[in-house]
Amino acid sequence: MDHVPVAVGDLEQARADFEKLGFVLKPGRPHTDSIRNVHVKFRDGTEIELITASAPLDALSAEYIDWLKAGDGPAFWSLYNPDLQDLTERLSKMGLSPNNEGHVVTFPQSVFAHRLFFAERLWSPTDQPEYFAHPNTAYRLEAVWLAGAAKERDLVLSLGGDRRTAFTCAPFSPHVEVLTSPNGDEIMFISEQSGKSPERSILGVTVMVRSLDAVHMILAKNNIHDTKVDGCSRNSIWVEPADAHGLWIEFRR
Repeated sequence: MDHVPVAVGDLEQARADFEKLGFVLKPGRPHTDSIRNVHVKFRDGTEIELITASAPLDALSAEYIDWLKAGDGPAFWSLYNPDLQDLTERLSKMGLSPNNEGHVVTFPQSVFAHRLFFAERLWSPTDQPEYFAHPNTAYRLEAVWLAGAAKERDLVLSLGGDRRTAFTCAPFSPHVEVLTSPNGDEIMFISEQSGKSPERSILGVTVMVRSLDAVHMILAKNNIHDTKVDGCSRNSIWVEPADAHGLWIEFRR
């Protein structure tokens, strides 16, 4: 994984709500296109990004504004790739019209994989230790959960991913198709749409933590309900989208 941008209408409220989930948020940098953001950062370079836009000053800000008409929620998902030039050449041969922007490779809106982009791992000199010291003990973005994304699944497979079917402890589906990317990332594909529109195929993320007790204490303190799947032996709990701006979050130890 690289990161998942979650579009939010009220950035300040979203920041406060993610702090109640036990995350530390790093302020974003100024953008000239009206975009503002904050980051949940992890030491391995993965992150959850909360992002908003106030005016359609370019294509990206206009897309975020249009996306938010249907409410908050994860708008894109990103995979790490160490060689974007080689990746661009491979994707071009597939006829996918990739756009290599230097540090990221994106797809035009006309391509089925538009919600997916690839990124280099960028380390910022402003990433201070306190930004990684999450009270909920989170230390890595482990996986993304998708519904009705068969073409994206096939794309990841064509790039060298491995596939297996597994029982999983998710509140929205007991069986998923798990893909492991060449970099070891987990991508969970659910065949049905789970009640979401086809555009909103990103259901949630898995965040690794060192202590579920710490997560429980923080959620209880802030009156946030957590969900544990009945019959599940895995050490994980879930926070519902209503408490995370449209994003299911699995805290897994």
